[in-house]
Amino acid sequence: MIEDQKRELINRAHAARRNAYAPYSHFHVGAAVLMEDGEINSPMLRH
Repeated sequence: MIEDQKRELINRAHAARRNAYAPYSHFHVGAAVLMEDGEINSPMLRH
């Protein structure tokens, strides 16, 4: 993994955390996944 990919993963995870929906726990979580083909996914997580 190159530094640009690491930085993009971190940025996407931070963005997902800012947009997390956690009305009861107030524990906002963000995640980003680097796929084998180089695509970065940051799914919407609810808990």
